[in-house]
Amino acid sequence: MAILSKLLAARITTQYYTSLPSATLPTTAYILDSCPGQGGYKETVRAFSTAIRHPFLRFLVVLFLRAAFFRQNVIDFFRNLFGMPKSLNYLQSVLSQLQNPQLLPWFSKHTKRLYIYSAVDELIPWQEVEEHAAEGKSLGYDVKLEKFEDSGHVQHARMHPGQYWAAVKSLWENASNAKLD
Repeated sequence: MAILSKLLAARITTQYYTSLPSATLPTTAYILDSCPGQGGYKETVRAFSTAIRHPFLRFLVVLFLRAAFFRQNVIDFFRNLFGMPKSLNYLQSVLSQLQNPQLLPWFSKHTKRLYIYSAVDELIPWQEVEEHAAEGKSLGYDVKLEKFEDSGHVQHARMHPGQYWAAVKSLWENASNAKLD
């Protein structure tokens, strides 16, 4: 989503959408399913190595990730030592971009957001999703949460289709009704 935002920002100006009469603006809603996470070491290793069945290839991937995290920790250690702020890694930059009210040119601060997540997701801890949602609420966004207790990463629609699609439908209806007001 952050990459798409950058690509569109280079081609479409937000002013185009803000200059249109509100009746012609598209209805917008924003669903974050099993995300965002902060990309900690344990979760990153699990995300990139779980699908690799070959033990030697999995070992190489884990070794590479350890080296990358070690490098970042060394850089942050010296930045801290010299009183400089920690460097913003790529994932932190993306998390920040997801809070942009014009993430996509036709989005606004009024774009409804739905976070769909699980208490047992092994890749994205529920606390990180709720933290991002709380940050969005503090910025004035209309944020809804749909927490599942027993479905794994991106398995919510498969395990609980009624609850999942009811949340999506409710979000869309709220977004459509808000546009009519």
